[in-house]
Amino acid sequence: MCCFSFSYAPASEAPYTDASGSYEARFVTVNSSDSADYTLNGVTKAQLYFAEGQEITVDAGTKEGYSFKGWSINSEEEIVISEGNISTSIVKFTMPDANVGMTAGWASSDASLQSVSVSDVAGEINGNTITVVLPYTTEVLPTNEVDISIVPTDSIASVKDLKTEDEGKTWTFTVEAEDKTTQQYTINVSIADRVILEGYSVRLDGKIGLNFHMLLNDDSLKKDSYMKFIWNGGEVQVSTDSIQPTTVNGKTYYIFPCEVAAKEMADVITAKFYDSNNTCLMEKQYSVKEYAQVIIENKDNNEEYANAIPLAKAMLNYGAYAQQYFDYNESNLANNITDANGNVLISDTEKDLSSITVDTFTFSKVSAMTIDGIGTFAGATPSFQWK
Repeated sequence: MCCFSFSYAPASEAPYTDASGSYEARFVTVNSSDSADYTLNGVTKAQLYFAEGQEITVDAGTKEGYSFKGWSINSEEEIVISEGNISTSIVKFTMPDANVGMTAGWASSDASLQSVSVSDVAGEINGNTITVVLPYTTEVLPTNEVDISIVPTDSIASVKDLKTEDEGKTWTFTVEAEDKTTQQYTINVSIADRVILEGYSVRLDGKIGLNFHMLLNDDSLKKDSYMKFIWNGGEVQVSTDSIQPTTVNGKTYYIFPCEVAAKEMADVITAKFYDSNNTCLMEKQYSVKEYAQVIIENKDNNEEYANAIPLAKAMLNYGAYAQQYFDYNESNLANNITDANGNVLISDTEKDLSSITVDTFTFSKVSAMTIDGIGTFAGATPSFQWK
């Protein structure tokens, strides 16, 4: 609870006196250490004087994140409130022949969350939904309340009605703030898959590489497993043993590259991940064309994507030229892309390849194009473009 105090007495900024100069003034002192926009007879002053019988109006104002809780009043004389009461933020009374002290109480309305964890695994809080992914080795989801830790942002807030009705997959609860404001929350709990495709990147270093970023949650998959890539132009197998793990933001990724020719940018690549027993654990499909299209479609929402647009379009134009030059899959040119509403994303003007000849038809014309400050197509350094 936060508060501010008024110590009131007989109003001006100087004491009153009678003709003989013997009039005893009653003073008002306003003490406030919070951000409430209080007023005393319409003004905010550190000290004011009032005469006995004068009408006083005190307004507690408002304070962001708090609700008014009530007044506490201290005076040697009885205070007769003419409008409002000790529970209203505005009160009016007649100044008695005594100093008056008033304290406004505030109650926090903060029902937000600081942290949530399940079986000591921290959850990701997104609005009123918390997502918790337990380790792959977890055998069953916890169904006991003692396995759920919920910490409100405000220590005074309380957690109520924690329950699950589907064997621990979903938990619901309520946070009640000091002022009784409530927020409803849902925890979604799952067990991590043995292998997860986290995202993609494209590498340009004289060749075109579509990278698949994998999380291997089962340690046994970190050896003797492999990824098989299949597309219209070929098939290749990449062993996990040949991949150097990369750690980003506390997560360790195995980045499996699939190199394709320029003419194959529009080809859909099927990626299959196998364990040491040749059991397929995951199958996904993607293409260089799709990757670039995501960049172009989301340029308005991501500055890095916006900076990469010239390079993304140049790369797709290069792929389209290669398709035409080699009479390859011309019904699905790399630079023929539209959004969900049918809007063309690369105009005919941007597709103009009249300046390209056999002499200039080398990949270096595209791979040499880099943009400072972006990583999406920055040479051989992969960057993530998430699912």
